Amino acid sequence: MDDELWRPFEGRYHDGFPLIGAVRRQGRDRTEHITYPWCIHLTVHFDAADERGYPTAAEETSVGQFSDALLARLRRAGGVIEAALLTGHGAREFWWYVSEPEPMHRLLAAAADEPHLFRAFDYDISLDHDRSALDRFGPG
Repeated sequence: MDDELWRPFEGRYHDGFPLIGAVRRQGRDRTEHITYPWCIHLTVHFDAADERGYPTAAEETSVGQFSDALLARLRRAGGVIEAALLTGHGAREFWWYVSEPEPMHRLLAAAADEPHLFRAFDYDISLDHDRSALDRFGPG
């Protein structure tokens, strides 16, 4: 992870389980929230996690391949800004911003129907002009 673009952090969930994550630092384009106002929050639950809730090495590789492939599809469908990720408690969460929700919803729904190519995941898409979904990660 490029520390110039990302701010890593560590913390704990309310029940004490550890978490690690990263939030994208504010880019030079301070108006990208106007062009990319829709937030995709996607969660992948691990098939194999250690006692702390982090993925095993093989699971980390699998989730990485999944997110790389899905991001490539999103980029081809209209662009995406990676904003944050969180790992812990047996899952990885992603926050991505896109310009239009419908093409991304169709793409994600189609990917969810391809379990032989992709992993099971949950997602929602919501309008987030002010990037308030990222407030939980502190100042960027």
